[in-house]
Amino acid sequence: MWQNWVNVVVGVLLIILPFVVTADPLKWISVIGGVIVAVLAYWANTQAQSKTGA
Repeated sequence: MWQNWVNVVVGVLLIILPFVVTADPLKWISVIGGVIVAVLAYWANTQAQSKTGA
């Protein structure tokens, strides 16, 4: 499903953007959240593909 790949991209952006845009002290929360979103979205996508056989 394309929605899971969009979530992977959003997770990667949450990891990268705090280092590019600003030196906010809360950037590590964004990075950790991005890792969680990206990993869970990738996992959901691989599970969906294995169930459909695509």
